[in-house]
Amino acid sequence: MADTFTEEQTPQTQEAPASAPEETQTPERRPRPERAQSAEGRSEEARSEKEREARPRPERRPRRRVQREYAAPTLGEAFCGLPRVMRYYLTDPAGTSRRMAENRQWLTGVLLMLLTVAMSFVSTFLFGVRYCSYFSKIMMEWITAGVVTPILAYVLNFALLYCLTALARMRVDIRAVFAAVGVNSILALVLLAASSLLSLISYSIFTVMSVLILLAWLVSFYLEVFQVFSIRMNIVNMTVLILGLAVTFFAVTLLRDWFFSSAVYFRDGLIGIFSMF
Repeated sequence: MADTFTEEQTPQTQEAPASAPEETQTPERRPRPERAQSAEGRSEEARSEKEREARPRPERRPRRRVQREYAAPTLGEAFCGLPRVMRYYLTDPAGTSRRMAENRQWLTGVLLMLLTVAMSFVSTFLFGVRYCSYFSKIMMEWITAGVVTPILAYVLNFALLYCLTALARMRVDIRAVFAAVGVNSILALVLLAASSLLSLISYSIFTVMSVLILLAWLVSFYLEVFQVFSIRMNIVNMTVLILGLAVTFFAVTLLRDWFFSSAVYFRDGLIGIFSMF
């Protein structure tokens, strides 16, 4: 019996040959294509640029300045702030006057005006006591020169300012006027304080200081008109300004000379026609 031998063919698992590690190929950077502008594209851009330039631009409207409302200081705060205001004014007169007018610090202006009148009262009093032997004979002249003269100057200042603003058709707040007029009297106040001390040295020094005080008032008024309120001037305004300054100058000068002449007349103990007063 023939043995049939069947060979079992075991399936051979053929291992796949190890593949070689794949090489990581970095893609080559291709140069960016430059933007090619045709002749038609360039002409179109040039045409649009010309149209853009020829197009009328809208007019820019000026920004309206918004008036801020500031809280008014109390009497104590205004009085305590006077040294600071005087220091600012002596370093920047125009800027300080403009800020005080915009903030409507009228109480500070009123205090400065009262201080100026009080200093004028003291200055003329020291001058009369020092150089007049019969000071009681010139009490009327002293009160007129020491009190009435600065008050008259302030009244004319207010009247002239309102005339100029009315002619220029400007609206001005009364609080801003009080603040500007009061702050601009700081220079006259400082000169009055200096004259009250320097007049004790010489009679002529007080005379010179009185002229400087009058010039300081004129310069301060110029500052109010052109720097603080920016009043537009024409021929009518200029005429009113010249006439107002002339009236103020002669009125103040006459009152001052009346006091000086009376003090000099009684300086040596002479009693003349003024004794009837």
